[in-house]
Amino acid sequence: MVGRKPKPTKLRLLEGDRGHATKQELAHRDLEPQPDPRMPEAPAWLSPNARKKWAQLAPELLELGTLTHIDAEVLGGYCDACARLVYITHRYGMVPLNRVVSAQRKQALADLLKFGAELGIGASSRTRIEVRHADQDVDALADILASAERRSHRRGSGG
Repeated sequence: MVGRKPKPTKLRLLEGDRGHATKQELAHRDLEPQPDPRMPEAPAWLSPNARKKWAQLAPELLELGTLTHIDAEVLGGYCDACARLVYITHRYGMVPLNRVVSAQRKQALADLLKFGAELGIGASSRTRIEVRHADQDVDALADILASAERRSHRRGSGG
């Protein structure tokens, strides 16, 4: 299938869900897996610098609701890419003259963007995210949408 990957419902709701969801998309929200939102353990393969980035980001992402216990490797990939980019930049500068180092820097940046997009990290993602307070129940919205979808199906099949 060609095209953009679908965003997880949690990210769409945090961003304000500006798009017009089709009936199929609304029905899919009820079936979307909802992993337990608990803090994952940092992968053992993370470097010390990547672990620092993990310690900085994981609590914030968990609070936003975009991190669950099964996202450890995705966040680990992001932290690893960040640590590689910092290492390369400190060691060789912003514009490395060596082609190999330049390719490594470019790959670290690409990885950073790729993993960041999975978790809603990045300047464009931050501008679209609405932080909801504890008294604003995101699940209530999903229940309302599911209820509307069921009513719509009943009207369509009972006709």
